[in-house]
Parts: sequence; structure tokens; C-alpha cells
Amino acid sequence: MKQTSFLRQCLSLAGGTLVVMFISALTMPVITRLADPSVYGQVTIFNTWCSLAVMVCSLGLDQTFIRFFYTGKTPAIQRRILSFCLAVPLLLCLLVSCALLPGLIGEQNRFLVLCFILALFARTLNRMGMLVLRLKYRTSLYSAMSVLNKSLYVILVLAGMRLFSGHGLTVMIGASLAAMTGCVAAELYAERTFWFKTRPAPAQSIEPRHLLAYSLPLMAACAVFLVFQATDRFCIRWFADYDQVGVYASAQSIMNLFSVITSTFQTLWLPRAIEHYERDPQDRTLYRDMNRIMTVIMFLFGAAVLLLKDVFVLFLGESYR
Repeated sequence: MKQTSFLRQCLSLAGGTLVVMFISALTMPVITRLADPSVYGQVTIFNTWCSLAVMVCSLGLDQTFIRFFYTGKTPAIQRRILSFCLAVPLLLCLLVSCALLPGLIGEQNRFLVLCFILALFARTLNRMGMLVLRLKYRTSLYSAMSVLNKSLYVILVLAGMRLFSGHGLTVMIGASLAAMTGCVAAELYAERTFWFKTRPAPAQSIEPRHLLAYSLPLMAACAVFLVFQATDRFCIRWFADYDQVGVYASAQSIMNLFSVITSTFQTLWLPRAIEHYERDPQDRTLYRDMNRIMTVIMFLFGAAVLLLKDVFVLFLGESYR
């Protein structure tokens, strides 16, 4: 794959990310005016706990799948790697679900517990489904899945808020789960040959201990990173209330609109760098060129964020000011 092809894929992926950013920019002011900061804060805490649980259950095997995908010389071996890297997280999700089943007895939190259990499986499958598209360089379809997820979520939230205005928390969590489930179905269908028709190679073709030895240190590193990311929300909740969490999360959501550059580059760079290394470990040209390009782009990105910081508040409602 030539460098021009890599840049073309970045542009293709950026197109989908720009569409998602455009949808978010249009609908965020509407959603923040329909959902007060308290509801927004509760949804944020729910999603944070989901992210932590999925990360622990994955054991870093999603990163292992990226690392070893190109070492599989045939689709059958790649399918076997996928089977192992998905089966272990799903088993752990099942164990976590069994531990949470008593929560379904309580009438008050039954819906949240059920959504949490379903979200574990949906997020795990979505993660691997998106990775398959990403590693096969189906960037247009990868972008389409991101647009589909965001579009479904926005449509369901706006419709739900209009029909059930007094149940903002239920609507937003249910809409997120439904949108994620729809994307999982689309991802599996798009690569149905690889998922359902490719016969996995014999179990002896991979070394599970070798894969776990690579994944577990990554899981520890990701856990530290995610805990630091979540600590701010938990501290705000502990010392203040859900209103303040909602205000803080809404500000972060605005900043996420500007992450199109970093997310686009990171999505394609890791598999591309690994594939390049497997092909020619001594060639450093690609790394130097990408470093120069991203240095200039990120400098411009940071300057834009500083210049536009006073405009961000216009996206939110009066209750967030």
C-alpha cells in the first residue's frame, strides 16, 4: 500500500467523521436543551461505567487482534485469531452479567441494570466489528458505520424526548443501546463472509498464551488511562452533583467535535504502522513523514481550539452556562 493510498484512506475516513461532527454540531444544542444537566450527568456516569467494564472484560485482546491480524497469512488463521480475541471478552461479559442479575429484582434500577448488561455485549461486538472493517481497510464502510450510529442515536433521542419528555435518562440510554445494536448488525452483515462463512483454522494454529501475554500488559495500561479519564467525572459527582457532571460532560462533548483529526489519524495509523513493520522492519521513512505532517496539523488544531474557546458556550442551553 503506497503512502498516497494511506492518505486517501485518511481523507475517506475524515469525510465520515466530518459528517458525524456536523450532525453533532447541529443536534447538540437541541439535545442539551431537551435534557437538563442532571440527566446529562447521569448518562455520562452510566457510559463511563460501561466503558470501564468493557475495557476490563476485553483483557486488551482488542489490541492483540490488531497486532496479530496481519501475521495470519490466510483468512482462516485471521478468523481463528478473531474467535479467540472475541470469545474471552464475551465470556467475561457473561460472568459480569450473572453477577448483576440480582439487580434485576429491584424495581427501581431494573431498566438501568438490563441496559448495562446488554451494553456490555453490544459494545464488545461493536468494537470487534469495527476493527474487522478497519483492518481490512474498508474505510468508507467504517465511516458509514460511525455516521449510522450517530444518526440512529440522534433520531431516537429526539423522537423519544418528544414522546416521553419526562423520561430523559431512559430515552438517552435506550437510544444509545438501540443505535449500537443496529450498527453491530450492519457490521456483521457487511463482513458476513469473514464472520460466518470463513472456517477458522485449527486451534493449534495460534498460541493463546502468547496472545494473552501480549494483551494483559496493554489492558493494565489502558486501565490506568481510562481510570484517569473517568476520575474527573467521579470526583465531580462525589463532591458536587449530577448537574455539575452534566455541565462538565457537555463541555467535553463540544471538544470532541474537534477531534476529527486525531481520531481519523489514530484509527488508520496503528494497523498501517504494524503492517508496514511486518513488511519491512528497517524502513523508517513512513514514520518520519507522518510525524512531520501531524506536527503541523496538530499545531494548527491547537491554535484553532484556543481561538474558538469563547464561542463554545453558544452551543449549550442557558442551564449549562
